[in-house]
Amino acid sequence: MKQTAKRILAFVMVVCMAFLGVIVTPFISASAADGVWTLVKDASNLAAGDQVIIAAAASNVALSTTQNNNNRGQATIMKNGDIATFGNDVQVLTLEAGTKSSTFAFNTGSGYLYAASSSSNHLKTKATKDDNGSWKIDITSAGVATIKATGTYTRNWLRYNSAANNGQLFSCYSSGQNDVCIYKLTQTSNLEPIITVTGDAYTQVGETITLSADLIAVEGDVAWASNDEDVATVDQNGVVTGVAMGKTTITATVGETVGEKEITVYPAENSELTIAEAIDVCELAGETGAPCAYSVTGSVKEIVTEYDSTKDNITLIITDGTKDLKVYNMKGGADLSAGANITVTGTLSNYNGDTPQFMAGAEYTAVIDEEKVAKIQEKLNAVDSYLSLAYQYTEVTETVNAVVKVEDELDRALTGVPAKDSYVEWKNISANSGAVYAGQSAGDKDSIQLRSNNSNSGIVTTASGGKAVKVSVVWNGGTTSGRKLDIYGKNTAYTSPTELYNNSTQGDKLGSIVCGTSGELTIKGDYEYIAMRSNSGAMYLTSITITWENETDNGETETKTSYTNVDFRVRCGVDNALADIEGVADYGIQVTINGKSKNYNAETATSWAEDEANGKYFVLIALGDLFANPDRFTAEITVCAYVVVDGITYTSSATKTYSVADMIKEYYEEYNISEVEHLYNYLFGEEA
Repeated sequence: MKQTAKRILAFVMVVCMAFLGVIVTPFISASAADGVWTLVKDASNLAAGDQVIIAAAASNVALSTTQNNNNRGQATIMKNGDIATFGNDVQVLTLEAGTKSSTFAFNTGSGYLYAASSSSNHLKTKATKDDNGSWKIDITSAGVATIKATGTYTRNWLRYNSAANNGQLFSCYSSGQNDVCIYKLTQTSNLEPIITVTGDAYTQVGETITLSADLIAVEGDVAWASNDEDVATVDQNGVVTGVAMGKTTITATVGETVGEKEITVYPAENSELTIAEAIDVCELAGETGAPCAYSVTGSVKEIVTEYDSTKDNITLIITDGTKDLKVYNMKGGADLSAGANITVTGTLSNYNGDTPQFMAGAEYTAVIDEEKVAKIQEKLNAVDSYLSLAYQYTEVTETVNAVVKVEDELDRALTGVPAKDSYVEWKNISANSGAVYAGQSAGDKDSIQLRSNNSNSGIVTTASGGKAVKVSVVWNGGTTSGRKLDIYGKNTAYTSPTELYNNSTQGDKLGSIVCGTSGELTIKGDYEYIAMRSNSGAMYLTSITITWENETDNGETETKTSYTNVDFRVRCGVDNALADIEGVADYGIQVTINGKSKNYNAETATSWAEDEANGKYFVLIALGDLFANPDRFTAEITVCAYVVVDGITYTSSATKTYSVADMIKEYYEEYNISEVEHLYNYLFGEEA
């Protein structure tokens, strides 16, 4: 009787509006759309629990109940001022709080609308609520709504596409298309009773979720029930507890009115599943994937796609001997081969609805047979390692003029500056080396007083004393600790201290002498002219000593030896019992230099050698010219044996660790090997 009356009322409304000149499309109002639906003109009027529809702002259509692959269809509505009426095919949505602050989720009753892509215009529905299904809503006073998802997908603006060639639909865009608006259920009198059950659509075994019952034209207490208590139970507060993997329907009943929601129960997160159980989870999860990660152990049956180092992944099939499971684009796996036992951890899905698999990005660990590993390691640890030095060079001996070192000591008296705090320019000052100095300084505290302002204080050499090798200072106690004397050098003469305040004339900065920390600077490189200035503030120097190096002109000579074409190598060796270890697939010598390891075997190392008589394998590692790269002298080198069994690499604990410098010292000090004497002198004292 009620439905007949409503149909008559709808017909009368259509006739009346047609009489008034309004073109309308007749339709029958359904129970879910009954009541007064009012245009929302202020977003603050929206709240969780509200029932709404999303309509085109300039057309008599709204988002329909038809979910296409990548968008929602349209359904006809009737607008009369700020009021809309519509039929069963319009999607009524229940607002819920989104995952982010000040956002809403649109619950369709079976899932949540969400923006689904950054590269295509997609609007989809899924069971779970996430950031891409949490919408920020702004509404103008005219009722135009801006609805944007707050997740990572960039095509996130829910809009209406009126183009007939696109099917006239609602979807998500980055820009363009037609405005939308929101109508809200504001009056529920004379409505048919409805119960809408809202909340998460899944839980895990042993976990709980809480459902809510939204009542329209219904009064009374809600009675909750589960259609399959072997899968999930529910108490009278709507709290659902997962019991076993599967699906069940939860009902909320008041009198004769029933609302329901399908709930999926998954195994507890991070559970270890059999392959059969994993396949069941895939079927439950569908293409979107399970909401949490699981672990599955199996044997590698087939390598579907070989390891790709550019993507760091491999695709394979694992099996338990009865059932198979695909593992798509798993991280790592370069050393895996058929037969290896592994445990895979990741997200399960049913790809294309018919392929149970781990989704891309799963990780694996090798299943370890502890007893087998212990036997392998015991045999491997008995394999000794060896390390020795091998090098080639050409010795060059030449006779050169003897070198002498001369020191120039500068103090206030030598500069001729008065003993007071007034800056004076001075020049043509010389001492022992032949160098000539000029400067601008004061003489307070009976010192050479320098400053860093005015762009003219400092000391320069206007004539060279040879090769500058060191600058030493005696700090006066009046200098503030931490102040720096900067030393500069070049191979053209300075003219005045002002050059120190110009980047193009100051030369190379050779270093600093810091008050309270250092008293000298050894000069590296060949510089014929040097200069110095305060880096920050005033400083007082009791004396400054510059050491110069020069060849003698008195006929004295000395012998200088150098080495060219130096080719340093280390000879790394291990016992050759590796091939006898059970199940070994690869074996050889592992060399680690400064923490970076590399494995060498008979196939990969061009310098591989086998000493059958002494039962050893060897490989030569080239280090190049260490004189050109002196830090390599002290690089730590470790050698040990390695084997690969079941895709796992094992190394021997019987390692040998040396640096080239250590070997040279041992050869010379303990074994008196004279061929390394020049190297020993170079490293540990006398110059080679």
